[in-house]
Amino acid sequence: MHFWRTNQDRLYILALIGCAVLLVLPQIILRSLVISSDALFHFNRFYDTAMQIKEGNLHYFVSFCGFQQSGRIVNALYGPIVAYLHGGLVLLSPNWFFYQVSANFLLYTLAGFGMYGLLRTCKIRSATAFLYSVVYLTTYAIQYWIMRQGFSSWGAAVLPLCLIPYMEWMRTYRFDACKVGICVALAVQVHLMTALFVVVIYAIGLIGIICQKKQMEWGLCRQIVQAVAVFLLLTANIWLGMLLIYQGNSLLAPFINQTMYRSTITYNSTYWILTPLLLIFGLLYTIGEGMLSFSKQSFAKRMVLCPLLLFVLLSTNIVPWKFLIQRQFFLAELIQFPFRFFIPATTLMMVYLAEQWQTKVKRRSLYVLVVICSLGHGLLLNTEANLRWHKAENPFQTRKHTTRFFDEPQELKAAFHYRDMQTALLLIQKGTPDYLPIYAEDNRNKYEAYTQEIILPHADFEKVVEQDQLTVSWQGKEGQVRQVPVIVYDRTTVHYNGAYLASDKLQVTSIGAPLVKELEGLNQLTISYPQPHVFLGCLCLVLLLWLLVIMYYGKKTIYWLIL
Repeated sequence: MHFWRTNQDRLYILALIGCAVLLVLPQIILRSLVISSDALFHFNRFYDTAMQIKEGNLHYFVSFCGFQQSGRIVNALYGPIVAYLHGGLVLLSPNWFFYQVSANFLLYTLAGFGMYGLLRTCKIRSATAFLYSVVYLTTYAIQYWIMRQGFSSWGAAVLPLCLIPYMEWMRTYRFDACKVGICVALAVQVHLMTALFVVVIYAIGLIGIICQKKQMEWGLCRQIVQAVAVFLLLTANIWLGMLLIYQGNSLLAPFINQTMYRSTITYNSTYWILTPLLLIFGLLYTIGEGMLSFSKQSFAKRMVLCPLLLFVLLSTNIVPWKFLIQRQFFLAELIQFPFRFFIPATTLMMVYLAEQWQTKVKRRSLYVLVVICSLGHGLLLNTEANLRWHKAENPFQTRKHTTRFFDEPQELKAAFHYRDMQTALLLIQKGTPDYLPIYAEDNRNKYEAYTQEIILPHADFEKVVEQDQLTVSWQGKEGQVRQVPVIVYDRTTVHYNGAYLASDKLQVTSIGAPLVKELEGLNQLTISYPQPHVFLGCLCLVLLLWLLVIMYYGKKTIYWLIL
């Protein structure tokens, strides 16, 4: 019986890979891309890490290849290790089309495997686990990356993996400090908002455990401290990197969404509960049946329902988001889009619905029907998005603050299929100002400031990366003041025409672009961002620890699949 069950698992895992292939088929057949509002931001940061790997010239903090070779800091504050993994994929891809297809396939596969593993941990039968893994692939939590390049989907893909120790804890009351520390660290390394969701879920579970046992056990306290220690070791590069960057710099935070009350599942973002269409029925059933029978549910189910209902509530207009943002409430400004709360709600909903389905549904034809409906809806959405590339007058959904350096859309479309992947990034550029240093407060729109100071003048300068520094060259006139399109931070070292410029003698714009007095003829400005040896040691330790984690759990997974 055990042999047959593990062979079923292998079969369903292969079937999940097949579903991932099926969902990317429309893009492969149509040879199209989906370029939405966040695509240029992520393509630039992945291109930057790809070039670092290619040249063997790793500079963890600043971007010398992406983002107009501006020397700005992005990846160090936005999933650095994952950015290098994507950079490796970009490097292996012959063009942006191949990269996007590959990334989408890997996202589907990771999300499917993670959800299947979570459901099997919850003692869900293989067929039911496969069913809800397929449904999960077609929810907007995953499709958010496919449709809009929202990086939250990569958080959603690893979220089921992060909740495996949580469900084991709720079911058996055994807290595995090592696993919990690893899983929360994984969430932080991938996506900080997802990590916040994971921490909230574990906190609710802890409260539930304390209420269940009527006391806080010292043994559990010790295990939580151990989990925190493991977590800190595996994320030391994030915290030390932030400390080094924020020390001496006042950075521009991501934009504050003043109309965030519109970005809820009960206002303009109803597609989150309608993708796939079956999800709305599952949501209504979960809320209704879950609340009515809450007291009769097992402890583990209640600890799924509590965070689930909380996240659903936070993703709606029941929370006065408009009032909170008008009062400049910090957490509301940080969240930006309340629909993000529906991501963990979706993950937990799959667990709850799978457990209910397992006990109440016996007809196999319903399994097939749900899989077909979910995959059918996913294929329709993907096909429609990819057809837009060929049919729409403007297939690039990049919204505001985008600068175009092409005459016809066909020119840009062709560039995304070129082997030289920088070409497309130069033809269309977006002035995203996140994490720029602020040297002076002014009323200028920072998107427009970045466009005017970095994007538009970029073509007038020659930029060359040599080892760990970026050299900017141009022809100048005697005595004229020139603003150079690079960004200078507190730790950035600057040399102008061979002479070192101390920070107290360097004049910069409000967002950190240096102003220098030109000499007649060739002028050169060189910037670098020295990395402290203590940080390099910390980064090596973190990478070594993650390698050991991957080897240990990867070996166990392969052993389980083969034997």
